Amino acid sequence: MCCQDSKGPQKRVKKKESCCDSEDKTQPNKAIKKASCCARVPDSAAKGYVQSFLHKVATNIVVDEEAFMPTYMGDSPTVSIRAKLDGPTRLPHRAMQTIDCGFSMELPPGYKAVFEAAVSLKAKGMFVVDSTSNRVTVTVLNAGREIVPISNGDVVAEMSIQPVYLFDWMVK
Repeated sequence: MCCQDSKGPQKRVKKKESCCDSEDKTQPNKAIKKASCCARVPDSAAKGYVQSFLHKVATNIVVDEEAFMPTYMGDSPTVSIRAKLDGPTRLPHRAMQTIDCGFSMELPPGYKAVFEAAVSLKAKGMFVVDSTSNRVTVTVLNAGREIVPISNGDVVAEMSIQPVYLFDWMVK
């Protein structure tokens, strides 16, 4: 780490020493010396990183009806998940309900499905509190103050796939 005086020369400082706090505490009436700080850090492994590299994961899926096939949301790696209901339902404040999503899927080993409430439902205070990824269902919680109506075919959740990593415990 180095410091540059307001006059310009650089000086080396110890790692724990702060060049920005150059006040002399033994003499309270002494003026504070102005300095600008800089830190020299090694180049990052992410130097030149521009865009994420997305992997495609082959996934077996069985859809009850074409309408329940997960659909990508623009350029995002998340897909929209729709509710498969017998009829419209109304979810009151602090109520939870498990909703079938109209399809089953089988992820390859080493991957997991991650679910969150759809943006339209988040704004009303809805959260996904549980999910299953074989027969896809989501359990939603209405933490909002108003009753939330949900109809057959409404987008209720967003799903993405993430790799699963295992701990390599090192006991000391």
